[in-house]
Amino acid sequence: MLRPILIFLALMPTMAFAEELSGTITWPDGRPAAGVTMTIGSYSVVSKRDGGYLFDFLAPGEYVLTIGVPGKRSHAEQVRIEQGRKSEKSLAITW
Repeated sequence: MLRPILIFLALMPTMAFAEELSGTITWPDGRPAAGVTMTIGSYSVVSKRDGGYLFDFLAPGEYVLTIGVPGKRSHAEQVRIEQGRKSEKSLAITW
């Protein structure tokens, strides 16, 4: 009985910051942009074939989302993560 309680307590800090940021990256003509690197702090994800990306387990707060496209300069966007809400930021690569 004690073991399940200890596991729950160990996971509790992670569960408190389970907010998400997701979205879709597209080319100016609307096609999905696969393989685009998205970075927040030291965490990076790569957009999938459908242009979608997902950051999970983020703490609420203000972040800079950096978008790296091969062959183009990187681009930065401000994003706000709110507690208890799934945030979305979709972008068309126009820079």
